[in-house]
Amino acid sequence: MPATIKKIAQLSGVSITTVSKILNGKDHDLSQNTISRVKAIIEQENYYPSILAQSMRNAQMKLIALMIPDVRNPFFTDVIRGCEDCANKYGYSLVFCNSDNILEKEVNYVRSLQSRHIDGIVLSGLQIERKIKNNQLKLNVPYCFVTGNKKNYINETKLSLNNEGSYVATQYLLDLGHKDILFATGPSVYNHSQHGLLGYQEALKDKGIHPNPKNSLFLTGFTAEAGYNELFPLLKNTKASAIVCGNDLIAYGALKALRELNISVPHDFSVIGYDDIDTNQYLNPGLTSVNPNRYALGWDATIELIEKIENRSIDDYTENSFVKLVIRETCGVFKHEDKN
Repeated sequence: MPATIKKIAQLSGVSITTVSKILNGKDHDLSQNTISRVKAIIEQENYYPSILAQSMRNAQMKLIALMIPDVRNPFFTDVIRGCEDCANKYGYSLVFCNSDNILEKEVNYVRSLQSRHIDGIVLSGLQIERKIKNNQLKLNVPYCFVTGNKKNYINETKLSLNNEGSYVATQYLLDLGHKDILFATGPSVYNHSQHGLLGYQEALKDKGIHPNPKNSLFLTGFTAEAGYNELFPLLKNTKASAIVCGNDLIAYGALKALRELNISVPHDFSVIGYDDIDTNQYLNPGLTSVNPNRYALGWDATIELIEKIENRSIDDYTENSFVKLVIRETCGVFKHEDKN
């Protein structure tokens, strides 16, 4: 039969209150001899406090959920790590949910999590996010979105990281002399797809170039397969000299299509991805990509959520959560003579 707090108190010769103080780290008024004796009995009896009982007393499960659309997407590896490290630092455990890009599954997850009295939910790249923001679906637990730095949460007029990243990528290609630039991202139902398109369009407009609607494409998914299958016919007939992709996997598909079309990268065509996943540096040529600091995205979203759960301000946001362009070998100077 498992040990109880009452048994620990009896074996230690102290009150249940004293054992409780030691278990909860509130033993500053106890002697070191008493603390050591009680801890020795706890270890001897292999005693673990009931998490459920503590949760009922504190009205908290100390449990946070992270929901993402596709565990196979390498973008989320560092996001997950950032969430988990932050949660653990503040005494929370992390539950992981993969929605497979299925809206119905996302809704069912949310309902199930709420019924299990989870403390809060971190949402990243889901279809459900738009329904929540448009008040079509209400959550009765604290929640937050993996969208960017703290300023974006407070002031919605600030550029999202996807907006800023697409702007920086497009601006870089413009500075290399490219004017006819394609943009390809995931489904239009995602806010970050729309934000990325706006950043691309704003960069063109700032250079006095009117965006050509035919140059922008929402794919059926943020996958290499979608990038290859859906961009192949466009790349086969385009007069463009470069493309900005909504993530690195789409860029991988584009690079495969370009190889099969015998279009040289970067000599004849330039490609930029987004996310800067680890494998980019090992490609030949290495993929130029926007790095949004994925670990910081996960950490900062979790800090925001814990602030909501505990109703307090926590000054533990990352300092560098803005995007940067990591330049490798897939972009070259526009060669006017090759595009005449």
